[in-house]
Amino acid sequence: MNTKCNSARALAAAALIGAAATLTAADTETMGKIDMVSLNKVQVIETETAYLLEVAITFQNKNPDAVKLRNGSFRGTIETKAKKDDVTIDIGDATMDELEIPGAANRKSTGSAVKEVTIMLGPKDSETTAKMVRLWNVLGDPSAPMTLVLKGTAEVGVKLPKGWVFEQGKSYELELRFVPTVQRRVLFM
Repeated sequence: MNTKCNSARALAAAALIGAAATLTAADTETMGKIDMVSLNKVQVIETETAYLLEVAITFQNKNPDAVKLRNGSFRGTIETKAKKDDVTIDIGDATMDELEIPGAANRKSTGSAVKEVTIMLGPKDSETTAKMVRLWNVLGDPSAPMTLVLKGTAEVGVKLPKGWVFEQGKSYELELRFVPTVQRRVLFM
């Protein structure tokens, strides 16, 4: 057995593990500075066979460099309370082709971008109708606590002076949460 060869392999493996740990720490730091900060629009769209939920979301980036999410696949849920019990409303699946969020100009500022996301509520059936009733009951009650959660995977890239860098073939698991801090108002027409 060649011990020099085994030692070299062990050192190479340790270097790769160290590089992966460093990259993961940097990615965690980058993604920790990305937030959903507001819902600008929520609209139900009816097609011939299904109901869709169109949501315009403002994303914020506190990183100095621009960040890009692409090929995202998310599951949308709303977490709330009903009579002191935790309730999760499973909204449906959404995809995000690409979202570029500018970097922060300085330490006190943030970059932001609005993205319209279409969530598949479900087919035109009684189960989807019941889901929409639960959803509108939460949205229509300003006193009900609410958290919008988008959980899924996406490729994450960082802007460099001469382009973008993405880790080839790697998607990151993301969980973005938005908790409204301003009392919601419901307008009836």
